[in-house]
Amino acid sequence: MKKPLPAILVLFILSGFCGLVYQVAWLRMLTLTFGSTVYAVSTLLTAFMGGLALGSAGIGRLTPRIRRPLLVYGLLELAIGVYGLFTPWMFKALDELYILIYVHVTPDASSFAMFRFAMAMAVLIIPTMLMGGTLPVLARFVIRRREQAGSGAGVLYFANTAGAVLGCFAAGFLLIPLLGLRDAILVAAVLNGLVFVFAVLLSRHFGEPLDFTDAEPRSAPVPAQDAAPPGDHGLRRLFFVFFFLTGMASLAYEVYWTRILVLYLGSSVYAFSVMLVVMLLGLALGSLLCAPLSDRLKPAALAFWFGLVELGIGAAILIQVHQFKGLSEMMGNLGASLGAPSYAKMITVFFLVTIQVMLVPTVLMGASFPLAVKAVSGALRRVGRDLGDLYGVNTLGAIVGAFAGGFVLIPLLGVQWSMGVTAALNVAVGGVALVTARRGRGRLLWLAPLPVVLVLGYVLLFNGLYPMDQVLTSAGVFNHRGIAEVIHFEEDAQATITVEKVRDTRGDWRSISLNGVNVAGTSIDLLAVQKLQGHLPLLVHGDARSVLHIGFGSGGTAHAVSKYPNVEHIRVAEISPGVIRTSAEYFKDINHTFWLEDERVKITYCDGRNFVLAAPQLFDVILSDSIHPRYAGNGSLYTKEYYELCRSKLNPGGIVSQWLPFYSLTDENLRMIFKSFQAVFPETYVFYVNSTINPFTVVLGRVAGEKIDVERMAELLAIPSVRADLEDIGQIDPVLILDNFLFGRGELERYVQGVPYHTDDWPAVEYFSSRLLSRTWSWRDNFDALLGCREPVLPLLEWGGMAAEERQRITEGLQRSYEATGHNLAGQSLFLHDEHEASLEQFAAALALNPEDREPWEYTRFYLEGRGFPAGM
Repeated sequence: MKKPLPAILVLFILSGFCGLVYQVAWLRMLTLTFGSTVYAVSTLLTAFMGGLALGSAGIGRLTPRIRRPLLVYGLLELAIGVYGLFTPWMFKALDELYILIYVHVTPDASSFAMFRFAMAMAVLIIPTMLMGGTLPVLARFVIRRREQAGSGAGVLYFANTAGAVLGCFAAGFLLIPLLGLRDAILVAAVLNGLVFVFAVLLSRHFGEPLDFTDAEPRSAPVPAQDAAPPGDHGLRRLFFVFFFLTGMASLAYEVYWTRILVLYLGSSVYAFSVMLVVMLLGLALGSLLCAPLSDRLKPAALAFWFGLVELGIGAAILIQVHQFKGLSEMMGNLGASLGAPSYAKMITVFFLVTIQVMLVPTVLMGASFPLAVKAVSGALRRVGRDLGDLYGVNTLGAIVGAFAGGFVLIPLLGVQWSMGVTAALNVAVGGVALVTARRGRGRLLWLAPLPVVLVLGYVLLFNGLYPMDQVLTSAGVFNHRGIAEVIHFEEDAQATITVEKVRDTRGDWRSISLNGVNVAGTSIDLLAVQKLQGHLPLLVHGDARSVLHIGFGSGGTAHAVSKYPNVEHIRVAEISPGVIRTSAEYFKDINHTFWLEDERVKITYCDGRNFVLAAPQLFDVILSDSIHPRYAGNGSLYTKEYYELCRSKLNPGGIVSQWLPFYSLTDENLRMIFKSFQAVFPETYVFYVNSTINPFTVVLGRVAGEKIDVERMAELLAIPSVRADLEDIGQIDPVLILDNFLFGRGELERYVQGVPYHTDDWPAVEYFSSRLLSRTWSWRDNFDALLGCREPVLPLLEWGGMAAEERQRITEGLQRSYEATGHNLAGQSLFLHDEHEASLEQFAAALALNPEDREPWEYTRFYLEGRGFPAGM
């Protein structure tokens, strides 16, 4: 009876679809526990891929004894689906175990990394092994003759990888944005169940395979077509080595491409989805295109073609150094050719650019799979075992390559040199394969061109024609048409760190960026917000002794905290050691490298959320100063669950302070974050530093409904070190500090009505705000909405034993400044609407009402009279 190959391929496409949905959802859910550092994510990926390797090799070795492969395949899919349904609860249960280990092991220690890997492997080993076993089991059914090993495995690999392409696209663009993580897993589990049902039906209808040698009596001779050709054993062993090395190179390239393309495409969830979709697409196409060829080749020819493929990969990677030089310009031209900007056109440009960079090398990588399968295939009854071993070896190589690329080569050599070194590995494998393919004394001559190629690549691409870091510095984020100049460039395992010298309407200032995203700077607007992010919660709290600061930036916020003598402990959680080094060198005028001499300070290099989850100590103030929530992975620091974690780490009366931007966020997303924050901290205060035009708020939250103690605030402001630090931004009086108040609990409850919470399960901000194209429009619209909630701060104050005269002065000052600041804020809004004359009139009205505010408001007038939107804001 004829095999139902089309139906089987459809089922295997669904398998690949489900596998990628699980991978995306599981890794995202597990990073909430393990953290989102490169080390933590790599640990999770290693556990995931390690399970695939073990499953492929282990189950593959059982395939010679499997008589009903389709039924076994269906059972594997059913088991994956059932396990998948329970994973959200299983992963949540990991938190308690993780915390238990964390408090007994130093988080920075290598031993903790081993514990983390063991825990990740414990939860991922079962489903990933089952996934890894599906390919060799299906190959046992599909491949009926040894001569079809290459094409059969290639077509199966194509189908599964094509399904992975669809699954990656669906997870990143549809399922998670629309349904959330748990429902995305539910969809995958249901599809696993359908695959099981149809696999069982096909197995019953078509029975077991007919032509397998293990179905013959043991005394029957093995058919010629089923036996392994003599003399191929040495080549088979060599191909296992080849495929291990190419697996290393392939995953190292994925690390490099992710590091590079995030600077060109932006650090959004869509950019990462596009990169993974294109990589999988290339692998699928390469396997499909080469599958028919592989069955027609003899062993020597297989080695020859494999060598050409590897040489092609090496050459394509070297050419990429040139491609990246003009990639930003290409993106601009593509965008212009598509007409008016839109989200769909942005994604189209992302795909076109990524295909231009990644498609050729990934197609070649995919083409190597059927060649290698055909080369290692022995007797027909062993085809599943051989395929499983090969796939397992390749996956183990991928694990090594991802580790070596991310943790060894990039920190030591930088991403550009790392690409060259890895390309040399492909070229070397290709050369050895070509030598293997040739017989006789002259075969070593095939190695002669290799050193020529490598020397030429070094001279042209790395030592003369192009700067060392040009694959990164050519990105548009580092080219501001004369506005900004990169004065420092550094790569560590976590990120690309740069310092830019900027000249715009704010004057000359410096910016520190991670992966092209500004995190701090010396402009007056950034400096004011950075300082008040540290001062406001301590002034409102009144007696903070222990402070946790998440996200170091330039160090301005932590330095502000250090000015309070009553603070006894300052813990900094920073994900990148390079940020601390860079801040010490380029931002001494802001941070004064205070942490080098201040014994109260302890810096831990870790993911901020991960630290809050597992840290055993409690704090009086937690400063959450992370990157914008629209960027991939950062939304988890703006969810209801994160705020609940922060609340659990507060001492009674403690305060959480959240830096919350309102540019590049949709109206609903911004309100979702506010609603989630207030649900955890009922007493919420929203501050806006009104002395400068800026798109940031500082949100303070407390569990109890205490009022702001003005007497204690005045006492703290009288401390010489505190006063001196605030003089830099003209905020030395309680009136000026409290004048930054925007609104509190009552207005906030009205503002957030009708929107859902922002949760770990539905990280809507990263998906929907990433679709916004204009930060200016979102800044303007959200600013107007926030101004509509503005209310006086006086009802929220208590005075203690403050002298009557001082109380009267502050009260009258706040009453006067409330009206004056209203004009100032209206002027800022008009400025954002390009109504410059009207904005200056409002500013003049503000000064007429409150001449005392002339000095801090000079910064506002500086922008207004500049008649230009602050570049880089």
